[in-house]
This record gives sequence, C-alpha cells and structure tokens, in this order.
Amino acid sequence: MNGFTQEITGKLNQLSLKEREMITSVLSTHFGKVCGLSPAALALLDCSALEIINSTIDGLILTKSSVPELDELVIDSDHLNLPRKIYFGRVEKNNN
Repeated sequence: MNGFTQEITGKLNQLSLKEREMITSVLSTHFGKVCGLSPAALALLDCSALEIINSTIDGLILTKSSVPELDELVIDSDHLNLPRKIYFGRVEKNNN
C-alpha cells in the first residue's frame, strides 16, 4: 500500500458509513465507473485519481468540522435584525 492510499484510508476512518457511501457514489459518477474505497480498490487507481479522492475526502472532513461554527453564527446573528424576506427585481443606481 503506497503512502497516498494509506493517507486516504486513514481519513476514511473519520467518516461514517453513510458518508463513505456518499463519497463512493459521487466518485463513481465522476469517474464514470464504480469506484471502491478499499485499500485494494485504491491501489488500482492512478495518482491523479487518488488526488481527487483525497481532496474530496478532505473537503468533507473540513465541512464537517465547520458545521458547528456555522450553527453558532446563525444563532449569534439573530440579534442583528437581518431581513427575512427576499425580493427579486432590479436595483436602479441613482447617479446624482
């Protein structure tokens, strides 16, 4: 098992089974073929595919670690009296 495969396998341990299944599905769609995440399946892939898989997993882990912070921001912004409605249309600039 090469270093990249070991790194990916280690990161996969941080994900739930559902998240691993989601990653597998997304990567299979991206590569146009069934993509397994076992060490044996990863060993069959070239370096560029492993980089994509590694980056995808990194992104998911980063997102998971940021979600609590996002929840706190939403709670903290309640006092800001932000608009609750969305309006569509054109904003005309006044050139005076």
